[in-house]
Amino acid sequence: MAPDVKKILTFVGLTYLFCWLLIGVYAISGGEWVSGKTAPVALLFSWIPGLVAIGLQKYLYKDREPVMSRLSIRFRPNRWFFVAAAIPAVAALATNEVGLMLPWHEYSPDMAGFYRMLEKTLSPEKIEQVRMFYDRLPFSVFWFSFVTGIVGGVTISALFTLGEEIGWRGFVQKQFSALGFWKSSLLTGFLWGVWYVPTVLMGQYYDDHRGYGAGMMIVFCLLLAPLLNYIRLKSGSVAAASIFHGTLKSLVAVPMIMVEGGNDLTLGFTGLAGFIVLFVANLLVAGFDRFVSDQPVIFPVAEAADEVANESGEEEEKTS
Repeated sequence: MAPDVKKILTFVGLTYLFCWLLIGVYAISGGEWVSGKTAPVALLFSWIPGLVAIGLQKYLYKDREPVMSRLSIRFRPNRWFFVAAAIPAVAALATNEVGLMLPWHEYSPDMAGFYRMLEKTLSPEKIEQVRMFYDRLPFSVFWFSFVTGIVGGVTISALFTLGEEIGWRGFVQKQFSALGFWKSSLLTGFLWGVWYVPTVLMGQYYDDHRGYGAGMMIVFCLLLAPLLNYIRLKSGSVAAASIFHGTLKSLVAVPMIMVEGGNDLTLGFTGLAGFIVLFVANLLVAGFDRFVSDQPVIFPVAEAADEVANESGEEEEKTS
């Protein structure tokens, strides 16, 4: 069955309208994405796609199947929920190593580069408080940030990203599913990346290169979308995808803590170092699905993938 273009355009149009209007009002009122006061706006921005998807499924595209099921909103964990937290953790360590291999970067045990980045968002007094806190830690700042990032990722950060995943993976990706795994992932990733453009232009992730950053963000979403889609299909739930997404966001500083040099186009998950790691991760996922998985979901026809994934998710729930 061909994608329902009308449904996709309705969702994308409403989501862009509400989200970009929110960002426009915030910008006109003097808001800055790097001001440290962005959390309420960021939370609402992240949840608008989910609210739009739920509203459309409940009131416009009525069906006998419950809305939660149609949008793959399931909270009973299976083993893929744990995989969803583990992959970003491994990716954070890999991005740190790749970042240190790039010629523009060097190892910085005194975290000089990290503290310079904090100057964009924190006052000198706050930075000194952060420095004193880290100096008192009885263990490595890197591993402290790594562990707390995972904990925060599967809890608070996952709640932020759940709205995004309901909208982009639970609604849009399913509408594109007839095109196959890769096409549906890339089309969703592109629309998702364009959605981020206004926040990037305000300073999110690429404060020093906002114009180039808008394009970089689209590339980042194109690389990340297949991984999130795979987790959704294998787990049968957008909640697992939100854990993956939330953990990745919560660990965003880890690959930059001990690295000095470069800039926001080369550092971390959203820079060149992260792009290399995400590209390799996509190859590994494809290899795993092709040669290892007993229930592969990367099929030429993604409707079959969704069917297998739903059965897989139900089976995982039974065995967890």
